[in-house]
Amino acid sequence: MPRPQLLSRVRTLLLALAAPLSAAALLACDATEPGALEPGVGPQFEYANGGDPEPIACNDPTPDERWVANITPAGGTFNMGPNTIIVPANAVSSNGHLYLRELSATTLRMRVNSTVTITKPLEVRVSAENCVIDVAQTVWLYDEVEGEFEQRVDGSYLEGTDDMRFWTIQPGAYALAD
Repeated sequence: MPRPQLLSRVRTLLLALAAPLSAAALLACDATEPGALEPGVGPQFEYANGGDPEPIACNDPTPDERWVANITPAGGTFNMGPNTIIVPANAVSSNGHLYLRELSATTLRMRVNSTVTITKPLEVRVSAENCVIDVAQTVWLYDEVEGEFEQRVDGSYLEGTDDMRFWTIQPGAYALAD
């Protein structure tokens, strides 16, 4: 049998075997395990059942305040007003600027930008001192144009403080909501 015909038959046989094996693998997955946002499981938020997160109320005395930090591959801790950004070593490959800007006087929204590419997660500590805080609140990636919450971000209140901290590698706008 010529080589091209043999390879064609082998390929057809492999594809015929792969389909049932893939289906068996999907059936073997345990689809009965409840998700974290299903009713009765874990912390429940209004948006878990189709609602939207609500931005927390704040009285920010410095709306539209903007801070700039010079960052290098050495990293460092940068105090930006009442907020802090911790840049790990080698998170950037060259010198640049890191910007933090508060976006609202009535809610906790901020934008984090950089003039250089960030390759390791930054820790952002945002003061919620002038906000109504609750342990159920979380940080969200925020779409400034649409005014919508896009996705939750890994974050939590720093124990013993009114500072919300979260980690990000993605420049953009963030908001605290419950």
